[in-house]
Amino acid sequence: MTAIAKTLIHSRGTSSSYNDRGNTCNPLSQYSPALSELSGASRGILGESGMRRFNDFWNQKEGWYPGGEGKQLSRSAVRYFNNFSAFLEAVPFPVNIFMGLEGSLEITWRNAEGKLFDVEFFDDRIEYYFEATAEEDCIKPALVKTLVEKIMEQL
Repeated sequence: MTAIAKTLIHSRGTSSSYNDRGNTCNPLSQYSPALSELSGASRGILGESGMRRFNDFWNQKEGWYPGGEGKQLSRSAVRYFNNFSAFLEAVPFPVNIFMGLEGSLEITWRNAEGKLFDVEFFDDRIEYYFEATAEEDCIKPALVKTLVEKIMEQL
């Protein structure tokens, strides 16, 4: 988990997803090119707020972060998230979605006991952290099914 991700998670806690720029007026359309990149399972996990944020992330240009940092959202990261979502199918808790400086896609949620789950999808790997077990690791995208099995054991 990146330092920025940790900061975002700790500063936002369990708040529901929202648009950092306060732009909640974006019409969400099933015809949005960005949303066509998400599988049905991914859309179901993100919900409407998450899909709005994804749409905003998709449209970010290189250098979106103050100081000119920030890569565009990685298509590979989106593909790995779709694969993850196909195995997970649903999260019984509200999911937050973030974009990392490397163009990664990160989702977080808390279980019934309030313990954090954090999964971040990069170009070449998936990083995760489970607060309940203090487990933090990095895996190859091909092992996503094993990751989902670990998550299911803790939900």
